[in-house]
Amino acid sequence: MRRSLILSIALMLTTASPALAEVKSFYSPSKNISCEVSSGGERGAYAFCQSLQKPRSVTLSEQGTLEVCDGTKCLGDGPEDAFELGYGKSVKVGNFECTSKTAGMHCSVSPSGHGFQLSRDALDRF
Repeated sequence: MRRSLILSIALMLTTASPALAEVKSFYSPSKNISCEVSSGGERGAYAFCQSLQKPRSVTLSEQGTLEVCDGTKCLGDGPEDAFELGYGKSVKVGNFECTSKTAGMHCSVSPSGHGFQLSRDALDRF
């Protein structure tokens, strides 16, 4: 009985839990770009950013694929607890890293190194 209880607890601790997912929300100093990066949970692991000027959004998956949406239908309200990510500063969540640059928000996923740079004028993929 005690052994099965210990095994059950060990299994629960090693199984990924949405409650254990790390999520960070932030925006650029210009407030044109807002992002959310998650290490997992119900929606999986991703880096999502949206641009208000030239409305568009982009989602980077853990596998390095990009999903792009153009137009105001692609925009949403960011969370109230989002913080400003100053130029030259980075956020790392799971395998994702986003850096705020004067040229736009630069996000990538390791180990592939794939990602994007979103600005008010363009979306560059790499």
